[in-house]
Formats: sequence, C-alpha cells, structure tokens
Amino acid sequence: MTAATPPPAAIPNRLNGAIVAAQLLAVAACVWAAARVESGWALAGLALGFVTLRSTCDPEKQRVRRSQPDEPVTEKPARSR
Repeated sequence: MTAATPPPAAIPNRLNGAIVAAQLLAVAACVWAAARVESGWALAGLALGFVTLRSTCDPEKQRVRRSQPDEPVTEKPARSR
C-alpha cells in the first residue's frame, strides 16, 4: 500500500522575492567578474557558476504542478493586452 504524496508547499512571496534578488545579484557578480579575470581556468569556473545559476532561475523547470494526479496539466492562457 502506497501513500499519496502531498502537493508541494507554496513558497512565501517574500522568500521567493529574496531568492530571485539573490540570484540576480549572483548573475551580475558572475558577469562583472568575467570581465575582469585573466585566467582561462577562472573564466571556466565563472562560466560553470553562471550555468548553475541560470539553471536554477529557469521558470520552465520551476513550474509547480497544480492538478490532481489523474487530471491533465493545462497551461494558463496568455493574457492579451
């Protein structure tokens, strides 16, 4: 007998905003440092850090499934201007 997994908890808005701000500052620091490094290895390390940061910022990977397990996942319609 397997127990159903509970839905993921929502991240509070202030915490989410703080995480986004920290990620943006880290990306800006990577770009700033990349303009000033002289070693190829340091640049490679910065590139690896930038890729890691970018993969955590990707909204497609962070999408939360809000439907029940038996219901199809539907996209929200785009808002028109």
